[in-house]
Amino acid sequence: MDRSVPHDAARLLHRAGIIALLDGAVMTVAYAVMTGKTFRGLNLRDPYDEGLSIDGLLALVTLGLVAIRVAVLRGQVSTPGARR
Repeated sequence: MDRSVPHDAARLLHRAGIIALLDGAVMTVAYAVMTGKTFRGLNLRDPYDEGLSIDGLLALVTLGLVAIRVAVLRGQVSTPGARR
């Protein structure tokens, strides 16, 4: 019994995953900006700021996941002998 996902459905799921991850990154950055967070070098009022917040780290991790998804999607599309 073949339980593989059809090629078109897999591409659609990868694209949906990319859109969801980008949406999450945008929402995380928007929340950080809304609360008054800026880049580390520009926040002179708080000398005890420890650097990257958890929100900033989450946005970077999300963008890394987007890069991985895009690489996988390009690998599926550009493979000449791929099953369809």
